[in-house]
Amino acid sequence: MSDARAEAHFRKALDESVNELKGILSEYNSLDIIANVLVANALADPDQYVEALHEGQEAFVEYVALVVLMEPFHEGMRWLGQSDFDRIEAKLKDVYFNQRMILYAQSTPQQEDLPELARHVASYELIVRNPGYQHHLVSVLTELFVPFDDWMEQHLGFTIRQALQLAQAVGTLGLEKLHAAQIQGLEAAKRIRRAVRRYRQSREIPDESWLAEIVKAEAAVSEKKLIRHTRRYAQATAFYALGDTFTFTAEEAGTLGGTRANVAEAYLRIISLGFGEVRQDFSEPAAVHPLKLRPVVRHGGCFLLAAPTALYWGLQPLIEEHIKQDEQVWQRYQTHRSNVLEQRTAELFEKALSCSAKPNLTYPNPDMPDCSTELDALVPFNRALFLVECKAGSLTDPARRGAPQRLAHQVQELVEEPLQQALRAYRYIQNATVATFEAVDHSTFEVHKSDFDVAILVAVTLEPLSPINVWANRRVALENTSSLRRWIISIYDLIILADCVEFAAEFLHFVLERTSLPPTPRIEAADEVDFFAAYLSGSLRFQESIDFVLLAGFTKPFDDYYLYEMGVRRKPAEKPKKRLLNTLRNHLQVIDRSGHPGFAEAAGMLLKLDWKTQKVLVHKLEQACRRARGRNGGIQYFTLIVDSDGYCVMVGDPKKTRPEVDKFGEFSANFAATTHIDHCLCIICDLNLGLMAFTCLEQVDGREEGHVNEEIAAFGWTLI
Repeated sequence: MSDARAEAHFRKALDESVNELKGILSEYNSLDIIANVLVANALADPDQYVEALHEGQEAFVEYVALVVLMEPFHEGMRWLGQSDFDRIEAKLKDVYFNQRMILYAQSTPQQEDLPELARHVASYELIVRNPGYQHHLVSVLTELFVPFDDWMEQHLGFTIRQALQLAQAVGTLGLEKLHAAQIQGLEAAKRIRRAVRRYRQSREIPDESWLAEIVKAEAAVSEKKLIRHTRRYAQATAFYALGDTFTFTAEEAGTLGGTRANVAEAYLRIISLGFGEVRQDFSEPAAVHPLKLRPVVRHGGCFLLAAPTALYWGLQPLIEEHIKQDEQVWQRYQTHRSNVLEQRTAELFEKALSCSAKPNLTYPNPDMPDCSTELDALVPFNRALFLVECKAGSLTDPARRGAPQRLAHQVQELVEEPLQQALRAYRYIQNATVATFEAVDHSTFEVHKSDFDVAILVAVTLEPLSPINVWANRRVALENTSSLRRWIISIYDLIILADCVEFAAEFLHFVLERTSLPPTPRIEAADEVDFFAAYLSGSLRFQESIDFVLLAGFTKPFDDYYLYEMGVRRKPAEKPKKRLLNTLRNHLQVIDRSGHPGFAEAAGMLLKLDWKTQKVLVHKLEQACRRARGRNGGIQYFTLIVDSDGYCVMVGDPKKTRPEVDKFGEFSANFAATTHIDHCLCIICDLNLGLMAFTCLEQVDGREEGHVNEEIAAFGWTLI
């Protein structure tokens, strides 16, 4: 089937599914329909939540809400049976399946792989609703908008803190009411059982007509059936007229959110849509739609939440939409937004690498010698140099819909330009005898190119451009070399990485592994956190015989940890960390704390070991310790070769090993030279496996054995 015929086929199927769905929805109460689909798709037990296994789609709720909001409020039937609801869910799945197949049919590559990116972006915007963790977003939103509180209060009626308090209240009100309805239903079920038992004993009929009717109907059933029937009654009671249960007033939101009712009213009016306010030509699911900015349904004096995650993720673009109407304030906000991103980025690099970042630098423009230009941050770490540029802009609506030309322009603006700006700083360093950068306070920082083995150009985006960043990282990887890397990441992914790296060298090692991935196999993932999660689980290296790898399911430890940190999950969860044997973890802690030149390379040699090889290395260490103890602390050597890397280990009593360091260095150098390995980690351990000294050797093609020894001596040992 040709692409045009395929698109026509799926579009016809989509139209049929949409019309059938609209017919079903028109039979029921408008608010009940939204609430039922919300409960089925957007609510999950955080203690049991597994992203890869969660079948619900918040996008389904949004689509249903948009369809019913096209028309005036419809009273309709108030009870939605399971069979009817199953029909609705089935039709929703048909609608979204056909819509995604249309996107596939439209994305046949005509020039490079831009159409494929357009499909990825449109599909992402169609389905994905949580590109980061809520508390990270809240911290960024607070930094962005607190300086504009006066303007917001005057023009919108609320401040950013009030908006965030109300968002939390609106997100929990419906759940609290549902919980109360469930308790009420359970209490009613208990009443029914007590009344039936009394009737069986004394023929006493309750005064309430509804209860008397149920008692007569249930009097003759067995106790087992009575319990089963009353449980069903409790559930039916809780879920009857679910639209009423999930609606709330501005006063209720204000009370729970700790704000005045008029503030809550102003907030809810701005973030809500009323019936009849969705355009009449709305039909198929859209990557961009009104509920992404206005996630609440308004009816009369009441409100119902239809898009929970948009309460937070829609807040920045919604407020910016209003600020843009005041040109002077908008210009001031854009400057502040860029400053926030640059400052937060520098802080995160400092946190991840336990070093000092140099933000907001100027330097001579290598392309225009009489002019200076800027670099957002420079971060020297061991033998690596990070050159960082930040972009605080957002995707336009046409780009989110997958319009190829608009998307190409924004990829250029948000991803390629910052990398080019960082590359300009790199060229300046390479061409200068001593590169001098000047800070805002006029202090200077000098960079000698000989001090660094690798430069990493980093583009940090404020917007979570996950599909674009993954796609762009795959493209720029083709240009990467051993001495120059490029990496694109959003601030929200960077927050997670900086928070979860256990060792400073681990962050560098991940970035180097991430930016050295070969074109085969092709690796697909939702965002950079998927790559980091896979790295922590084992390795990012895959067999070249595999054509395609999908990274999915690795982020569950992150979900568990952060949901617990946010207070959403009750069951405690540890912060994710790399899978390492305790002996190697202890060695890495010692190496990382040393800060000695070359410590990052040494740490990387341990971090790159897979689980099986870790066991081999530790087993050899334990064997050597046992032998050394059996010989009164006598020295034991052993070596291990893994691919193109070598490991030389000396174990013994410290009194005997310390005088033997130079001799062991010669042994290691000869081992490296004769085995033709690229890198060699040399470590000295005591009889309890404690790390006493380390160094890392690098073989150079064509170097003679004697020169290798000189290099080793120059590199030096780190003695613990």
